[in-house]
Amino acid sequence: MRIFCLCWIAVPLIFFSFSGSKLPGYILPVVPAAVILIAAYVFEDILRRSWGPAVVRTVAAATFVLVLVAILVFAPRFAEADSVKGLFAIADERGFSGAPVLMLHGISHNAEFYAPGRLVRDGEGKQKRFLGPREISAALTTLNREHGLVLVPMGHLALVPWHAAVRDQDGGPRHLVHDAVVSYAGTVTYADGTTASNVTLLVVQAETGELFLAPP
Repeated sequence: MRIFCLCWIAVPLIFFSFSGSKLPGYILPVVPAAVILIAAYVFEDILRRSWGPAVVRTVAAATFVLVLVAILVFAPRFAEADSVKGLFAIADERGFSGAPVLMLHGISHNAEFYAPGRLVRDGEGKQKRFLGPREISAALTTLNREHGLVLVPMGHLALVPWHAAVRDQDGGPRHLVHDAVVSYAGTVTYADGTTASNVTLLVVQAETGELFLAPP
């Protein structure tokens, strides 16, 4: 039995070692064999010793307590950080419960559970991944909607033009820069091809009301 289990473990490890990608799920086929080997070792080598049963009971109880604490204390924090449930709850409270949901620079699989029927999809029925604010604006125009919820992965937040965020207030536009300070570590490319990093950028408003970043 032990030789069979060792072969069981070795085959997936060797096979997936040649794979170009390494995913956590690749190790799952070896788990049953590892469990069998551990159980055989505990039964044949440890339980037969005088101190064996007490050690096994102690380790089992400690493992149970640690797993229970992890599930009750730590797991909810990781689940909440990886879920968009809280984002949709806040959006619903602010009156966006029926707004279409658009994905900027990524997709969110768990959004399928919390925003069914609201996700903007491509021609194949998959979540459509937008690559910029102009695509978002065009999609909302096509949907004949003034507002939408845009989900952005944390790693792409720097690509969002926060200075141009605007909302309607008292019959006119009110930009984010009226209520908050937006800071960028910008890199400017001039017409002659030269660049400058960490420069001070000015927010310039056009006659049409649009905001742009410009070098001083």
